[in-house]
Amino acid sequence: MPDSELSQLVDDESRDVVVDDRVTVISCDGHVGPGVRAELRAYCPEKHLADFDDYLGELEQSQLRTTVNNELDPPQERIDVLVQRARFEGLHDPVARLRDMDADGISAEVIFHGGANGQTVPFSMFGVTVTWSSRKFDHLEDVGVEIYNRWLADYVSADPKRLLGLAHVTAHDVDKAISEVKWAKEAGLRGVNLPAPRRDFTPYSDPSWDPFWAVCEDLEMTLCTHAGLGDLDDRFRGPSQNPIYLVEMAWFGRRAIWHLIFSGVFARFPNLKYMVAEQFGDWVPATLSELDSTYLTPHFSAKMREVVPERPSDYFRRCCYVGASFMSREEAEMGVENDLVGNIMWGADYPHPEGSFPHSTLALRKTLAGLPASAVRAYVTQTAADAFHIDVAALEPIAQRIGPPFSELMKPYPGRPEGSATSFAFRDFGHWV
Repeated sequence: MPDSELSQLVDDESRDVVVDDRVTVISCDGHVGPGVRAELRAYCPEKHLADFDDYLGELEQSQLRTTVNNELDPPQERIDVLVQRARFEGLHDPVARLRDMDADGISAEVIFHGGANGQTVPFSMFGVTVTWSSRKFDHLEDVGVEIYNRWLADYVSADPKRLLGLAHVTAHDVDKAISEVKWAKEAGLRGVNLPAPRRDFTPYSDPSWDPFWAVCEDLEMTLCTHAGLGDLDDRFRGPSQNPIYLVEMAWFGRRAIWHLIFSGVFARFPNLKYMVAEQFGDWVPATLSELDSTYLTPHFSAKMREVVPERPSDYFRRCCYVGASFMSREEAEMGVENDLVGNIMWGADYPHPEGSFPHSTLALRKTLAGLPASAVRAYVTQTAADAFHIDVAALEPIAQRIGPPFSELMKPYPGRPEGSATSFAFRDFGHWV
């Protein structure tokens, strides 16, 4: 979209905006980190306590071992911030979490595990981030999932309108996953933390998953996959592994998009919702072109058209969402120019050092100032509301109390606040600087 057209659109929409209206900011990406010993042990069934304590002992021993350092490890400044944020009470105390959200102007937040504090989902080596893992506990993964989900249900019950918890499921047993999703819906959780595709469980393209998709569609439980995991056996290990991982981690988290599209899942379950989180947004136009081109190539027979009647980009626009956490100005403009504001949403990534907390309003100003009002509302409110079936009207009293005024978001912020050196929310070039 030429600058002149964008300016005209902004001018036209601005006439319909009351500048002192407070904006309902919904973050699509936040994290908790309940202590395995301090919080989660109390939720363990008695018959599994011996296994739990065995797991806990190995986890705590792993945290005492010194990691081998090299010149590509994170700088000390980032390590110091990680240590500080690992102590945030909001990782395990919902009252403290709501207090932090109030201070940051955030009305509601989608909540993943992975608080960067070294804590895990019990018995599982796959959560959002991997801090320690052992295959010896794989047979108890469903027990660990239940422990975490029951703690999370209690956590979000402090304010279920604002704290939008994502249930974990075991990907190794579809029937158990279905049962857990049904429990999670009744318990007040709002979606499912779907593991990225891996070789150790049945591919999502397999029809055996259809009953699971059907239940998630029927219960309006949005599926979510966070960047950073995927198949650990595919990870490069060796010199320069850290920057290589940084380049590749988002790709691991979004592979399920084309798996679900090309296997016809969204054709069979048109009301299913799927979000990939902490994914940036600049890859979307090129990826949609690639998927459509793959679909249209003569290398595939007409049989594909029976399984996937529409273009992949049509299914993406109808069913898929991108959590572009700490969204950049360039990404926001790209979304407007490519008519993707209905598929891309903003996230604070609390409490991670790369996120916008506690400077989210300044980050939103840097990203959104001067954009059309409809795009601003979509990025921070409506797209997430559509993806997670959120009643925005119920959040209005909260937004009127703590939300940033629209007029404030329209003030450009070109700089970087003090204490945000590790944040990617104020970047000016690419994903990282």
